[in-house]
Amino acid sequence: MAFGYGTAAAASCIILGACHDPGMLAGAGEPSDHERRTRGPLILGDPVVAASWLGGAILLEHRHWTSRGEEFSPVRSTHARVTLTEAGRTERTLVRLDGRTAYDGADRPGALSFVPAFTERQYSYRGADLTYTGLWIDSAYANAIVGPEALDVAPIMNGRDRFVRALLSDLRADVQSGREPPTLYAEHLVAVVLLRLARRPLIGKGGRNARPLDAKGVERVREYIHGHLAADLSVRSLAVLVNLSVDHFARSFRAATGRGPYTYVLEQRVARAQRLLQTSRLPLAEIADAIGFSSQSHFTSVFRKLTGLTPNAYRYAPSTGE
Repeated sequence: MAFGYGTAAAASCIILGACHDPGMLAGAGEPSDHERRTRGPLILGDPVVAASWLGGAILLEHRHWTSRGEEFSPVRSTHARVTLTEAGRTERTLVRLDGRTAYDGADRPGALSFVPAFTERQYSYRGADLTYTGLWIDSAYANAIVGPEALDVAPIMNGRDRFVRALLSDLRADVQSGREPPTLYAEHLVAVVLLRLARRPLIGKGGRNARPLDAKGVERVREYIHGHLAADLSVRSLAVLVNLSVDHFARSFRAATGRGPYTYVLEQRVARAQRLLQTSRLPLAEIADAIGFSSQSHFTSVFRKLTGLTPNAYRYAPSTGE
């Protein structure tokens, strides 16, 4: 399933609460056919769950949608979109991409669709009653973080991929529970999803060889991370420190340290938490906030995954020296 932009009277122009002028979103790479609208991501109606990272470069929406029948006019978007039907169905879904029929059938739970940015899309639905999660990814940002592979993903209509399905469901569950994942995690997830859909090797697992980041660069990044553990770090902010593109930095950092930036940051946050648990009586919620976790529950989940203990169990374990 893949939603587009509606011209029906009931359609709302809501992008996480803001309506954008199409002309303001036109950018490099926009098709020359100005008779077709090119817009950023547009959500029809009020999303049940919504989150945004990097000023809207990454957007998540999750909602329940019903319609007896609806047809939407052709439009292009500056954002690529991955859509997962999580529950429910449609009686009929008709999708036309760049003027050609790409899908004519029904949506079912587990159906995964991907529409690249700037692809002209037109949809019509009959008997829709379903719950879906949509991930919008700005084309310029995708190119910056992943590279040309991000722009070389063919459309997918009602396909299947358990790995991507699990990633989107987990991201939606985190947002739905109130613990919005940090920017670094959202960037990592987007890169993995795009490479997976492009059927490219995942970064660091058989991908392009990268020269390891030199010792001076590694130290600069480490010092910055240690000094900003409580901040909402991003791969882009780390890459700037060593004057590398986001994609090049991620691969070079992994080649030098054996772990990706996101994993390294989590390990350092947990290491800082261990010291605080050993040397202070700060409440867990304060520790979580001090080391950059969005909530105590998220902190507890990551801490347990990396150490095998909950923070409280670690605090009172004999091995901690308490």
